Amino acid sequence: MAQADTHTGVDECKSEGCICCKHIKKGTDKFQSTATRKQYNIKEYLTCKTPSVIYIIQCKKCPVQYVGKTSTTLQRRFSDYRRFIKHN
Repeated sequence: MAQADTHTGVDECKSEGCICCKHIKKGTDKFQSTATRKQYNIKEYLTCKTPSVIYIIQCKKCPVQYVGKTSTTLQRRFSDYRRFIKHN
């Protein structure tokens, strides 16, 4: 869902100390699949507090990408990932 802001793409949530925002590619309004080379436009304004998003995580060492979908916020989803990794 679009925020009051009229621009599109990914931005910081502006919350002090947000761990999720440290890993978001801020200022981008598109991304490219490393598997297909197809480029996708981000058509809404998104932050880590936006609910119901499709997200992509890319390995920092190789071009492998993981695509996921969450009904919660990205911030909540990443928090769940971190908790799972810590306890397993």
